[in-house]
Parts: sequence; C-alpha cells; structure tokens
Amino acid sequence: MSESIDSLKQIFSDHPAGRAAFRPLRKGTQVGLRIHGDDQEYHFERTPDGASIKEGAGPQTDFDLILGVKAVEAICQTQGESIGDFGVSFFRCLLKSSDEERVQVKLHAGLIALTRNGYLKVLAMGGPKVLGFLSKEGYIGPRGIAKAIRRLRSK
Repeated sequence: MSESIDSLKQIFSDHPAGRAAFRPLRKGTQVGLRIHGDDQEYHFERTPDGASIKEGAGPQTDFDLILGVKAVEAICQTQGESIGDFGVSFFRCLLKSSDEERVQVKLHAGLIALTRNGYLKVLAMGGPKVLGFLSKEGYIGPRGIAKAIRRLRSK
C-alpha cells in the first residue's frame, strides 16, 4: 500500500477530527482514492464499525479523489485539532494547480445523493473555519454551491 494512503488511513483511525468526520456519513458510502502518478486504485468506505480504506476501486463511489503526494502531506500535517482545520487544508489543496499539490475530484453523485449520504453534515462540522475560507473564495450560498459543483463536474 502507498505511503500516502497509509497516512490517510492513520488520520481516519487515530486522529479525533478524522474519526469524527466520517460519523455523519451513511454506512456503505464510498469515495474512490488514487495518488497522482500511481495507477493503484483504493476506496474509502463508511462501514458499520467506522471507516476503512481498501485496495481496489469501489463499486459505487459518490466521487473519486486524485490526490497529489504533497497534497496528502499538507492535509496530514494540518495544524489544529478540528474538522474545520482539516477541511480548510483539504479545500486549499482543491484550489492548487500543481498535480503534486492538489486534490482533484471527479463527481459521480448529484447534490441530493451527496446530502443523503451525509457529506453536507461533514462540511457543516467544519464550522466557521470552513465557511470563512469558502466565503473568501466565493463558494457560499446557493450560487456558491452551484459554482463548486460546476467546477467539480468540469474536472
């Protein structure tokens, strides 16, 4: 398994913010994962016992993340203990242009499915830190959400 994937696994198993972030997700929810430049696919899944990251493509991912090695390092080295701190690190990586520093998203599910599966609850758990960052970048309110979805669908 990739060192970057191992680092992500550790966040979800050992860090309080990582463990809290997956709780609102519906059991069975899946996110595809791949490290930029590596052909091996992985997937995150919300399980009845918590969360796991396994080798192989998930059969029904809501979206896929292609993460640069430096993006994973930035996210895993986040200063702070809250979901908001990690959320801001993640969103900063979404806006980077270098493949090694950014997170790319391929969205498969629509807004209703994302809401039903709990992603907006996780976003809300980021609180004022995430909202402040998103607002500063122009991604607040219905227009901001539509702008974000258009951006993710065009990648």
